[in-house]
Amino acid sequence: MPEEVQQIDNILTAWTETDFLQRFDPVTMDRAELYPGIWDEPVDELQEEYLAYFKEMKDFIQQAAKQQQAIVVTIV
Repeated sequence: MPEEVQQIDNILTAWTETDFLQRFDPVTMDRAELYPGIWDEPVDELQEEYLAYFKEMKDFIQQAAKQQQAIVVTIV
């Protein structure tokens, strides 16, 4: 629903790169056996890669919110 996308955008807009990096915890993700199971790689490389994904996601959500679009999320 577009209203929910707007709510998500509001939350993500408040999150800075610093917030993301402070909460990015590969050790916890490794212990939880989260996909893709690469959490033992160098932290700086993981931070760089996943910060880029975070920025792309924020941009995507922002564009959807501006256009009052819904989004579909699939977890596999």
